[in-house]
Amino acid sequence: MKTILLSACVLIVISASAQNQQNNFTLPANTTIPHPDINYLGSIELPMNQPCGMPQQHNMTSLQSAETSADLSSRILGYRHDIHNAGSWYNTDSTKYSWTDLQGYDPNWGWENDEQTSYFYNSGNWEPTTQFCQTFNANDQVILYQNDDYTAGTWGGDNRSEYIWDSYNRYTQKTDYNWNSANMAWGSVWRYNYTYHGISGLSCDEYLVEKWVSGNWRNEYRYVYTYDANDKILTYVYQPWNVSEGDWDVYCEVTYTYSSNGKVSDVTIRQWISGAWVDTYQTAFEYEANDLLAMETYYYYDNADLIGLYQLSYTYDANNFKNSFIQYEWDSAGWVENFRFLYINDGEGYLISDTYQNWADSVWVNNFKSEYTYNSYDQLLTHYRSQWISEAWAFLYRDIYTYEEFGEEPPPPNTIAEVANDGMIVYPNPFTDQLLLRSNESAVEQTLLTIFDASGNEIYTAPFAGNTQLTTFNWSSGVYFYQIQTSDGISSGKLIKQ
Repeated sequence: MKTILLSACVLIVISASAQNQQNNFTLPANTTIPHPDINYLGSIELPMNQPCGMPQQHNMTSLQSAETSADLSSRILGYRHDIHNAGSWYNTDSTKYSWTDLQGYDPNWGWENDEQTSYFYNSGNWEPTTQFCQTFNANDQVILYQNDDYTAGTWGGDNRSEYIWDSYNRYTQKTDYNWNSANMAWGSVWRYNYTYHGISGLSCDEYLVEKWVSGNWRNEYRYVYTYDANDKILTYVYQPWNVSEGDWDVYCEVTYTYSSNGKVSDVTIRQWISGAWVDTYQTAFEYEANDLLAMETYYYYDNADLIGLYQLSYTYDANNFKNSFIQYEWDSAGWVENFRFLYINDGEGYLISDTYQNWADSVWVNNFKSEYTYNSYDQLLTHYRSQWISEAWAFLYRDIYTYEEFGEEPPPPNTIAEVANDGMIVYPNPFTDQLLLRSNESAVEQTLLTIFDASGNEIYTAPFAGNTQLTTFNWSSGVYFYQIQTSDGISSGKLIKQ
């Protein structure tokens, strides 16, 4: 996705690329109007028939949370951030996640009625930081998302959102709240209202934003859309609310024109000045023979003259995945190269590397490079960032992610499992970066799991309901002991970290 902020209006340009990267470019302007809080699930072509009613997953299914069957899924457990200095890696921060109240999996929304807790590794201890929870209705539609912060040993509210859906699986209203610590209650902040185009379509006729002021909802701004006979967007108008006059002002309008094959050819932004529309910016689009976007050219109006601002060009590989992106800037002699990205993917659209280069002295010069690896669920495992120094790539930092599989399938192959006398399955043992403890009983009561190091120091304790996977890359090598407290007594076993 590419979002271009032009003057006080927002020009939305969607590129259905493999990476769905979002780049923001802001032109000099006195004001910038925020675009509606909208997230479209899936790829669409230019232009965007403004989608409504698709709430974000927030952080609950980050890093492409995935499932490969009805019974087996994968979710993130943690990540670490290391910097590279003098030939060695040094950990600067680590985060882990715990999941509770798992009710089921939905491929679009993730885990139903679940709760995710984030921890930060600080001076040898895991400290809770944030907690995300969400609730779904019977139709697998999110109706509540809440984020809490951990401060001074207690959990406190931060923000929450509530959603209302219609019978066509579109949400018609989203309300945002912030936690008021003085009143110990949630306070209304923003309300977003969606009116749809057509009976069951996802395009907006109107997107209205309200603000909670002095105990009442007050209009803040709105977008109003028009469409042609084929339901392609023709215009949308941004209108701020004039509080003193109690009416909508007219501020700017975005208009679309199309080629004979239905592809958008031009998008023009006009501002309402002294009772008339005045053209201010224009974007022109060119396509390859297979309708992939090849060029975007951005202009501003000087009276009736179009003056070049910048230009974006794209190339694609044999599988139609983007392999380069170049930005040009306009000078008096024409378009001049500025920078470019070179992309390498695995043939299925997953990014393996991207290289950022600057144009200097008529040649491309390496600047930064990122490299990525994935697991069998196509979730990101590693990200290495490098900089071009002294004619060679030098590591800057890396991010390493860990996950757990959950479901009804047996442990993955090539995994050494140990069944303890108390019926616990511990694998692998010895372990390195991850450790799973699972009860061999068909029904398990809620118990308490505690792990100690060889000196008897408690390093982990948490409720245990029969299945726990731990991220252990920060643990020192050596011997550990687990202890499970139940109503029948205490059982224990030995663990070895390599």
